[in-house]
Amino acid sequence: MSILTEGKTLGPDSAVSLVRKILDKIKYSKGFNIATGYPTGGRSIPLSTASLQNWNAIGTLITLPETIYLKGKVNFRSLVAFYSDGGEVDIMLGLYRYNGESSGNPTCSLIMGTYIIPISEGGWLESPATVGEPIALYPGDTYYLVLFYNASGLGMLGNSGVLADSYPYLSFLTTDLGDLSSPPATLSIGTETVNHIYGSIYSVNEG
Repeated sequence: MSILTEGKTLGPDSAVSLVRKILDKIKYSKGFNIATGYPTGGRSIPLSTASLQNWNAIGTLITLPETIYLKGKVNFRSLVAFYSDGGEVDIMLGLYRYNGESSGNPTCSLIMGTYIIPISEGGWLESPATVGEPIALYPGDTYYLVLFYNASGLGMLGNSGVLADSYPYLSFLTTDLGDLSSPPATLSIGTETVNHIYGSIYSVNEG
């Protein structure tokens, strides 16, 4: 195979390399939007009590319609239904891959996450994250969108579902994480919960 480009004919190896670069540009520039559910029809879900020095995490299963490629700027989005304690609460969001069980202790591993986001009232919560090396997410794997928070009186948009009663859970609550400054690299999956928190991860087409 050879390709004529800019008046020059490329040999087989160079042609293959050029085609790969073109395909990579197409697949990594493709916009996407994956979510734990839809914000319409949701309700306010009160979250369990956490504290400044002792964060909690609630994770909700996120499904993929197809293979998703992450690269560059990716945005996390969720909706704070209410915050009643006053002052500020710190929130972080992270995308995790389910690792399965090891000695009866299921865990998940961080793929990417946000910095700490301070909030003082309800409303849309949006934060960018930057992906360096390209990351592929596959429909056959299990992923969670995890919300970390360090205060009480917080409610998020979501809905109540059913318990799976087996791993992987549809949604889980992990408490007593201590003082966090970033999403942990590995997260233990705690108690199953019927509360499913709305959240999405998206990027726009780069053109």
